[in-house]
Amino acid sequence: FLKVWCLKKKKKSVGKRKENGKGKGSRFLKTIASAAFILLLVFINLTAFFFVQSKFTGEAPKLFGYQLLGVLTGSMSPAIDAGSLILVRETDPGEIDVGEIITYRGSTVNSPLTTHRVIRIEKDAQGLTFITKGEQNNIADANPISSDRVLGVVERDIPYLGFFFAYAQSRQGLLLFVILPALMVIAYALTN
Repeated sequence: FLKVWCLKKKKKSVGKRKENGKGKGSRFLKTIASAAFILLLVFINLTAFFFVQSKFTGEAPKLFGYQLLGVLTGSMSPAIDAGSLILVRETDPGEIDVGEIITYRGSTVNSPLTTHRVIRIEKDAQGLTFITKGEQNNIADANPISSDRVLGVVERDIPYLGFFFAYAQSRQGLLLFVILPALMVIAYALTN
């Protein structure tokens, strides 16, 4: 009698587990949902951090000492394609070598940043100047780059991520990548 009663009780508890959604499959889905939720929170926080940082400083966002910049044109293709995200490390101009790719400010305050390869370095009474050239250009850039205009050396590029990064810093990107996911997180938290 005791053996039959235990078997019936076991069958009932298994049935209840499936009914309550506490089976192995359900636990797996909850684990996946929790991991996705955590990744979404990290993504929201990083995007918001970069957006706020760039708005307050007026500069490109920085992460672990690297400036994160999007490449807008194909002048450095195939070395760096348009739409890539580049990580620029601030570098002392005296440490820059011929062949390295540098990012520098234009000659006026509102000029966009440019990223080209150093093809020659000249030293004169005013200091170092860099002669640069885009990979797709047939001739060197017209104006030498003084060392005070150099932001740094490109350490790494990540293809296509620059498009996403530039969009994420726009108003539409803020809405799509920060506000909308934040509302989804709130809705998820309220339903669970």
